[in-house]
Amino acid sequence: MALRKRGWNCNMSVMKDKEFKDDAASVKSARRVLSIFRYFEKVRTPRTLSEVSQDLGYPISSTLALLRSIQTLGCLTYNLETKTYFPSMRFAMLGLWIPERLFAGGGIVKMMEELASATQESALLSVQNGLFAQHIHIVATNQPLSYHPSVGTLRPLLTSAVGKVLLSQQSDEQVLKTVEKANAKDDGDGVAVDGAKLLKELAQIRRDGYAYSANLFTPGAASVVVALPVREGEVPMTISVGGPASRINRAAIPRVLRHIRAALDAMDPPGGSGPSDEQVWQD
Repeated sequence: MALRKRGWNCNMSVMKDKEFKDDAASVKSARRVLSIFRYFEKVRTPRTLSEVSQDLGYPISSTLALLRSIQTLGCLTYNLETKTYFPSMRFAMLGLWIPERLFAGGGIVKMMEELASATQESALLSVQNGLFAQHIHIVATNQPLSYHPSVGTLRPLLTSAVGKVLLSQQSDEQVLKTVEKANAKDDGDGVAVDGAKLLKELAQIRRDGYAYSANLFTPGAASVVVALPVREGEVPMTISVGGPASRINRAAIPRVLRHIRAALDAMDPPGGSGPSDEQVWQD
């Protein structure tokens, strides 16, 4: 990675006070980001904006800006129904306790690697993040022609295959509330989602156990998406196998599903520690 040098002012006496203030502000911002990481390490449960603000002693406005910034980076997910924040798997890659708590010491990563190897296609792990589905971990194939979106890529929750599989794990009432929120949000495209039609699609996904999409957001790309089994209190996630539509076509769906089921069956048994019994927060 190339590093660019800043254009420093040679008059150091003029710069001194400004640099000190800038450095102090940067240190404060970095400290607050780290405090969010340490906070969730302690509580290990979804928390609302007001709870985070109260526990950390930060103003509501500052806490909201901080949480939204970290969410944008893909390190926090936001649950529209409970209005709570919780670390994402991308966040988990920064430490050890989240895989231990949620994924039996990182077994899900091993499963994705084995799935990508078996299918010779990319394996993608995704979660809901507000009104979007977000890819939080990707194991790519080595094939010359492959589907490999960037980690952190967002897809519309209501119209993407990944989003619909996530929604299929919710009640119809929850889904309709999300549709109402999405339709009320002005995103500039002016296209409203038909709630009744979406519920029919979700019912089909529940019956089939998967969703399939091709040439939807990336021309020439297709994916088969399945919900990951989760324990109570865990964040719902999906696992996808994605690749060129010429290979991941409808005829290939049974084969891909067999590989996904085999990979899930081979995962380590659930484990990990429960929530901490320590005091919720003490810096």
